[in-house]
Amino acid sequence: MEGFKVNEISEFMSKTIQLSKDKKGVIIDIRTNQGGYDSNSRKILGYFTDKKRIGYLKKTRKKGTNCYSNLKTKYLEPKGRKQFTKQIVLLTSDLTASAADVFTLMAKELPYITIIGDNTQGVFSDTYKFNLSNGWKSTLSYQQYFSSDMRNHEGIGVEPDIKLLNQPEDITNKIDPLIVKAIEVLNKENNR
Repeated sequence: MEGFKVNEISEFMSKTIQLSKDKKGVIIDIRTNQGGYDSNSRKILGYFTDKKRIGYLKKTRKKGTNCYSNLKTKYLEPKGRKQFTKQIVLLTSDLTASAADVFTLMAKELPYITIIGDNTQGVFSDTYKFNLSNGWKSTLSYQQYFSSDMRNHEGIGVEPDIKLLNQPEDITNKIDPLIVKAIEVLNKENNR
């Protein structure tokens, strides 16, 4: 969710949507995505969004107090000329963090996305950076994120719809059970 040049997300996602237009479903794998920028998460997921929806709500702690700002609503909106809004499976793990946590939180709002894997890491907040008197650098979370139903997933992560973990024997057997399950879910949804 970071490292993109100006307009690179739009160019890449437009090509992706064009290549996917005839597909019955897609799998998005963010199991090891450590995040980046929430705005990038909103933009990327916008290419998979059918209509404007609440993505999440957020409030920020006021510096030096126990008070928070008013809640701000961040919307998920369709991006680009075309969006892919057929069946989607999102793969997550406990390594899915920060802006990828936010991506997953917003994906829960889309009824055609099924999340498979493990709870995300649950580290949503940006961090306030400061130096301690001994010269150490430190950071503190200072924001709270909420789903549209006002649930705070900080420290818990976003729960998958289908909990499924890789096992050591899967590596030996060269099988990724999450991909297998994702294909099964997409085939089932498309045969209804």
